[in-house]
Amino acid sequence: MLVCCAIEPRMGQHVLCGGIDTKLSLYHINKVMKKREQGKLINKLKEYSGHQGLVTSCGFLSQNYFVSGSNDSTVTLWDVENARGLCKFSGHSNEVFTVDVF
Repeated sequence: MLVCCAIEPRMGQHVLCGGIDTKLSLYHINKVMKKREQGKLINKLKEYSGHQGLVTSCGFLSQNYFVSGSNDSTVTLWDVENARGLCKFSGHSNEVFTVDVF
């Protein structure tokens, strides 16, 4: 089940989704595809694992990095290209319901 999603704001060609499977998935949006063209409108690029609970929130910091919050009480900073967590912030005493990126 999908719980959160975020669209990369600069180019608008990537969407990040997270949910109850504790993972995040990155998809590429094919914005130039024609109606009669064969192919997929959305293609899965990468999957990110590292949370121990459902992913409750996510947001892009740039084209290269994003953050995610989880009900495991952590926030993780991710490297988009290498599909790995760079830093896990675990100082919360309860679930992280949302992250705000600006």
